[in-house]
Amino acid sequence: YARFLDAPDFANQAYWTNFPKFDEQSQAMQGDWGNEGWTWLEEQRKESKQDVLLPRFWDDKKYGKSRPFAPVVGISWYEANAYARWLLANWTNLPESETLAKPRLLRLPTRTEWVQAAGDDKPSERFPWDAAGKAEMPTADDEKTIAEISKYANVHEKAGRTTPVWTYPQGASKPYGLLDLGGNVWEWQANYLDEKNGRLGLSGGSWDYDWRSARVSGRGNLDPLSRFNLLGFRLFALPS
Repeated sequence: YARFLDAPDFANQAYWTNFPKFDEQSQAMQGDWGNEGWTWLEEQRKESKQDVLLPRFWDDKKYGKSRPFAPVVGISWYEANAYARWLLANWTNLPESETLAKPRLLRLPTRTEWVQAAGDDKPSERFPWDAAGKAEMPTADDEKTIAEISKYANVHEKAGRTTPVWTYPQGASKPYGLLDLGGNVWEWQANYLDEKNGRLGLSGGSWDYDWRSARVSGRGNLDPLSRFNLLGFRLFALPS
């Protein structure tokens, strides 16, 4: 994300407008987000008197730029979408292009796509790393079982802050091998979870939530302006 902040085209309006809309069932909606992201960015830049908008906590030693291998946090839904646009537009000039073909599409995942990457959410107690959904579940605050779960994911009972993305290799999702789908940071989704109140979906749990949130079925929702230290994102890429 630091590359985006340093880029001369950070404030290219095209990166901040017309984000696609998805409903609570992850289905594409008519219309898009229009200029909402751009309007919000301009307000924030005017208030901060800076050309770019730094993530909240960017200068915090626990969460910010001094920890480049931990996920970026303090990112609004608008910022996450804009980064996806910037990344796709600049793909051929970035290290990713050396090993990966340029995607046809880059954006936040819908809940349905996120769940697919995690291997599905049934039974409801299944964790991303638990292919059969047979992990022993605490009946209350069973310290032994919670300690076992904490070997697989950064949840409230463990580190007390974000961790580098390679910290829990044993927690890789089944069958696709994605890291930190359970725990570390809540991940923005492209879709609404509560459209009536303008709240977007979150999946995955975080370092500041207990083990229940790390289940594939764990969900949250926030308004698109939210910028908390337990909130980040990952991207969905559609191959060319």
